Amino acid sequence: LEKEQEMIALKERFIATASHDFRTPLTIIKMNANMLDTFQDRMTPEKRTSKLRQISAQIDQMAQLLDDVLTMSKANAGKIDFKPTSVALKPFCEQIWDNFRNIAEKTHTIDFNFDCDHDQVELDPNLIQYILVNLLSNAVKYSPDNGHVCFRINSHNDKLEFSVSDNGIGIPESDQVK
Repeated sequence: LEKEQEMIALKERFIATASHDFRTPLTIIKMNANMLDTFQDRMTPEKRTSKLRQISAQIDQMAQLLDDVLTMSKANAGKIDFKPTSVALKPFCEQIWDNFRNIAEKTHTIDFNFDCDHDQVELDPNLIQYILVNLLSNAVKYSPDNGHVCFRINSHNDKLEFSVSDNGIGIPESDQVK
């Protein structure tokens, strides 16, 4: 019964978080659409283009949120697809880091440390990217402004280690799996 109650509470927190995460881009989309509708004749072409780009970016954000929800659902059901393929590791990781650096460099210091002897590795790029993007997003989201996030990739013998660290609030001990 206690485990069932924990699962219900976890699902409720997830639904509340997902609802909030969807509501934010919807609010931005609606606000920009209203501004375009109301003030279109007074906006410069550049300003209209800017508003349309903001709408497009928020739609992309919502699509990513939906993908995340579907991936989590598949993982919880034990039905996640694992499709390993040969990947050029450093460019793969640099692309993930570069995307985050461009997004978060205004509010955080984002460091990238690649200390790996492997050029090509076998991994599922979609799954690993999902995991790393989630970790980096949380590191930025739960770190204070002007915080520091570090993304490291190391290799030890035949083992590959991805690491994301930050100076955020951390996970409360009561929520940590032991």
